[in-house]
Amino acid sequence: MERHKTETNGLALDFIDQEGERMKYFDYLAEHFEKHGNLPAFVADGKSITYAEVDQQAAKIYRFLKEKGIGKEQIVMLLLPKKLQFYPCMLGVLRAGAAFVLVQDDYPEERIDFIRKDTDCALVMDIPLFENILADT
Repeated sequence: MERHKTETNGLALDFIDQEGERMKYFDYLAEHFEKHGNLPAFVADGKSITYAEVDQQAAKIYRFLKEKGIGKEQIVMLLLPKKLQFYPCMLGVLRAGAAFVLVQDDYPEERIDFIRKDTDCALVMDIPLFENILADT
């Protein structure tokens, strides 16, 4: 399983873990995902996704964004329903060092266009793109 412990485009969020140790946020997540890989991380609409699946999908999103040159000081619009796809997308964007704006896919088209223009997003991640990225191995 591929990990991105230090390769996060400079995003280094320090915090104190349960043992009182200072850690980088992504290092903590990598350890947590490895320790609890087979456990459900999120549940929505009767479906679940494990920590390992979140990590694998986020790694694919991260690689896709890096190949597109998306990273620091850029915004990715996550045009997604509030379902399981959001979590790996969010994590992949953050690993790339970019920011995200979450827009529900059932917003009126005019509102989505306004947000897209107002944020000057570098990419719109929707369900078809998400599924294409995951299918690309």
